[in-house]
Amino acid sequence: MNVLLIDNGTFHLRALQHRLSNHVVVTVKYRSMTERQISDADMIILSGGHTRIIGHFWYFKKELELIRTTALPIIGICLGHELIARAFNAKPVRLARKIRGIRTIDVMKIEGISTNNLDVFEAHAYAIKSLPDGFTALAHSPSGIEVMVSKTRPIYGLQFHPEVVQPPNDVLEIFDAILKQIEQRSS
Repeated sequence: MNVLLIDNGTFHLRALQHRLSNHVVVTVKYRSMTERQISDADMIILSGGHTRIIGHFWYFKKELELIRTTALPIIGICLGHELIARAFNAKPVRLARKIRGIRTIDVMKIEGISTNNLDVFEAHAYAIKSLPDGFTALAHSPSGIEVMVSKTRPIYGLQFHPEVVQPPNDVLEIFDAILKQIEQRSS
């Protein structure tokens, strides 16, 4: 698959690119993507970010519009997850304390995942507490919705960082299951 990786300023860009090494990946900064790059893609991944906070929605105007209008599959990671929620009328909530490290999430239903509790790496100061319009929660934690999917389009949001593998964690299992679902839908 041709993947358009939108770099929202993540610390983990190289790890994410490595994680996608079985695909053709074009990486662009969040404000510099072109129509040509979008039309050449089979899937879009929205990275996490540390340079801008989610409250700067005007800064992500172009990306929010892309999320709302593209027919391409999307996976949003951390900030990307929060942008997807915002694009579909859910408001990210600032947490009392930033979460960083391995946390256990409760998986409700993800095809290909056989356990209910998975350990993932998280680093975020915002969370999605209520589902965006037209989405279903697939996993949650005490801080909010950890994995969500659109009911009508191949759009997934992951609050955690599947590109960060710090034992013990199960992020590869979840990320691989979602990539497999997108690839099956596309073929």
